[in-house]
Order: sequence, then structure tokens, then C-alpha cells
Amino acid sequence: MRSRVQNASVFLTDTFALTPQLDLIAAARYNDTSVELRDQIGTALNGDHDFRRLNPAAGLSYRPLQSLTLYTSYSESNRAPSPVELTCADENDPCALPNAFLSDPPLEEVVARTVEVGARGSLGMTRWHAGLFQTRSDNDILFVSAGALTNHGFFENVSETRRQGLELNVHGAIANVGWFANYTYLLAEFRDPFTVMSLNNPGAVDGELNVERGARIPNVPEHILKAGVSIALLPSLRVDLDVGYQSDQYLRGDEANITEPLAGFTVVNAAAQWQLNEQLTLFAQIENVFDREYATFGLYGEADEVLGDEFDDAIFVSPAAPRAVWVGFNWRAK
Repeated sequence: MRSRVQNASVFLTDTFALTPQLDLIAAARYNDTSVELRDQIGTALNGDHDFRRLNPAAGLSYRPLQSLTLYTSYSESNRAPSPVELTCADENDPCALPNAFLSDPPLEEVVARTVEVGARGSLGMTRWHAGLFQTRSDNDILFVSAGALTNHGFFENVSETRRQGLELNVHGAIANVGWFANYTYLLAEFRDPFTVMSLNNPGAVDGELNVERGARIPNVPEHILKAGVSIALLPSLRVDLDVGYQSDQYLRGDEANITEPLAGFTVVNAAAQWQLNEQLTLFAQIENVFDREYATFGLYGEADEVLGDEFDDAIFVSPAAPRAVWVGFNWRAK
């Protein structure tokens, strides 16, 4: 199989001042994607697929006060199916991903529609932002099960997935102390039921999971928080400290949310910078100050196929880096 993907886009945007306080932002992007598939043995896999779409975007920004801005926006985007998705899309002729290519029906492109509304402003030395967002992806492409067949399935357009939530940001300064805090609540979920193949999930039945409407999308935490301070102990000496928190997340291979999720974690980082003169600055940085052991990603797999028969735990995780310390200097030539 030989494939060629070509993309061409045109983007236009403009801002219209409707009143001294009210701006209208309008934009449009036209995407033209062609996917050419050529069988290197016969002609059964040959295919030419074209995806063309005009994605609009519009927003309003209103400033009732010098220190307050209200905004709202709507935008659309699209993604064309990849060659491997297009060549494995027939429920009557499933494939063993990713090593089988078949003559299959075309897929629809994925279209995402995003709505945002929020406000930003300032109060003295403090600046803040609060926003709500929702992205609905229609015709999202997922690899679903073709039945109780070992390692067989096909790509299919699932009607809808949705990601929505809240963003809060605030930062400011008091005397010689600067500070910030950022929080995101993100609910990412499947909006339609489907059956997915998950051979190594202990809760699967005949290697399959029945995913219900409202199940959380794996590897997406609901809560993310980061906060920190920067303290100027001297005009030339600054110390920084930040803490990050991320809540639990379901493992890939547990789209049905039936097994224990990957645990959340909290990590602390610190840094210091001492400017000796205009040219020389000393610095020190510590990541993961308390040497916490945690994982940032997880999935179900076949450990014995990779590590040997004595390993039977089906969970693979990506461990975070342990405590790390850097000490150095920056030199700026005159």
C-alpha cells in the first residue's frame, strides 16, 4: 500500500469595531484534503478520497468597563480520516490493526464545533480570567470491535464525543511577591454507546467492552490545578515555587470506565535565580522536590509479550521523572 495526503487551506479573518466598546471578530478557513491510496499488488485497495469544508468562526468582545471584557465565540474545525482509518472501515471485513489493509467504504470527516463564553479583567495589580467552553465532535472516528474475534475490529464514525468545562486563571503581585493560580475542569465523554475491543481489560467480556453514553474518555483528567509564587528576596535574588495537581484518569483500553483509574498526583517544583551583574546570572532548579512516584499515562496491554511470561500485569504506565536538580549559570556578552 502506498498513500499520499495533500492539504490546501485558505484562511481569512477581520475585526469590526461596531461601537467603541463592542468588537465583532469574523473568520473562515477553507480546507481541501485529498487522500490517495494505491495498491502495490493489485487494484483492490486503490482509492481517491476528497474532503472539502469551509469552517466559519465568529466572536463578540464587549468592554463595559476599562477593567472588564466580556466575550463569546463560536468556531468549527474538521479532520479528514487518515489512510489507515480509510483502509480499515468495513464491519463485514474487519482487520487486525495495524497490519492489515482492506478495500473498505469511506469514512466521514470529523467536524468539531466549539462554543466559548467568558470574562477577563483586572483589579489593582491582579488580573483574572474565567471562561466556559464546550467542543462537540461529530462523526468522531474510533476503532470498534467487530465481535468476539481476537484482535479484530474496524474504524467507524461514532456519532458524537464532547469535551466541556471551565477555565479559571488569576495572577498578580503584592509588594515583592508575584503569584498565579490556574484551574481547569474538563469533562470529556462519549455521547453515544458503542462496543470497543479491549482484550487485556480484566472486566471485558469476550474481549469486548460495552461503552455507555456518558462514559469518560480515557487519559483525560477532570481536574488540573497549578499555582505558584515568585518572591524577590533581594533586587537581584528571586525564588520561585509552584505546585501542580492532576486528578485521576481512566486507562486507555477502559473506555467503559469499569476498572480502577490511574491515580491523580501532586508535584512540587522550585527554582532560584541570582543575578550577580548585568552579564552573569546563577540559577538552580529542582523538579519534583519531594521525589513523588506517579504516572502520567496508562493503558492495558500484553506484558508477557513484551517483557516475558513471568510478567502478567496487563497495565502499562508511563512513570514521571524522579527528582531532578540543575545548577548553572547564564552569561550574556556585552
